[in-house]
Amino acid sequence: MKTTLVLENARTEIINAIRKWGISRSDISAILITGSLARNDNRTDQYSDIDMVVITNKPHYYQQSSTWAGELGKVVSCYNGGRMIHESFVKRIYFENCVGADITFITNNAFSVAWFTAVLKRRFTSLLKILPSSLIANIESSITASTYYIHRGFYMLVDKRKKLEKIRYLEQVYTYRLSSEMPVGKFENTVNAFWQEAFRMAIKISRKEYFGAKFECDHMMKSYLLNMITWYTMSKQGNSYETWHKGRFIEEWTEPAIMERVKLIYSRYDPEDTWRGLFEITELFKNITDLLMKYYDIKITDPGDTMINWIYDLEKSISLRGDHLPLQMQK
Repeated sequence: MKTTLVLENARTEIINAIRKWGISRSDISAILITGSLARNDNRTDQYSDIDMVVITNKPHYYQQSSTWAGELGKVVSCYNGGRMIHESFVKRIYFENCVGADITFITNNAFSVAWFTAVLKRRFTSLLKILPSSLIANIESSITASTYYIHRGFYMLVDKRKKLEKIRYLEQVYTYRLSSEMPVGKFENTVNAFWQEAFRMAIKISRKEYFGAKFECDHMMKSYLLNMITWYTMSKQGNSYETWHKGRFIEEWTEPAIMERVKLIYSRYDPEDTWRGLFEITELFKNITDLLMKYYDIKITDPGDTMINWIYDLEKSISLRGDHLPLQMQK
């Protein structure tokens, strides 16, 4: 593996190549560097990839082809990722020098619509109300998602048409803020979705479908648990507390006691340990749910008590059948 200095120099070479490429392409109006390379928190290391946003008239060209990536460096791997916002997509690339790049492409039209909406919101609110509310909601949702990705910092690598001024204006009008209230609707949906996945996982384990149990159900349950841990942490630390995304740095921002229990929710590929992991995650989820419901005085019907009993009963019937040793777990 290459040394830290070599990798950092290689990344600088790719960034310089991106700058030249962006300047030379007439369809590209701006390129922003975002993510860890644009933050001043010393979170980068030699493996930090290049997160960037390209504003262009030809996003479909970059989506349908990958030959252009060779202009940035010798490509080892390249594929189309998901959407960051509406009318966008991500191209994920690794170059021969071990440098990774996540490039999000946004249309010039989408950017112009976002900026125009911000102008209406700030200066001509009455005109904004004339437009269909669903249309404005979709546009503003995309703007809010965009400001989330740049709220920790960004810088312009290429700016041909003074996009920076408009981006700053968008930030002012649609400043990214965490909600000051518990999203009760999302909370209720998370609770119900978690318990349905938990019971489905128990059924799959009972059928000896261990791969499906882990791939289909366990993955989703961990995502719902992360929502709960995030909300719980904010209930203790305040809504402005940084909890990052997708569980990044969770070892630093969540309580040590919760982190110790999180370590137990991962299980091996065998029946006994898969059951154990299922019981660990359901009990942790239930504990945090109860704490949040009490703290925020949330009045919803929690299916946890009923469904956790279904899971225990199913595990007990399987152990009596002799498929695995019974687990000594406390309800």
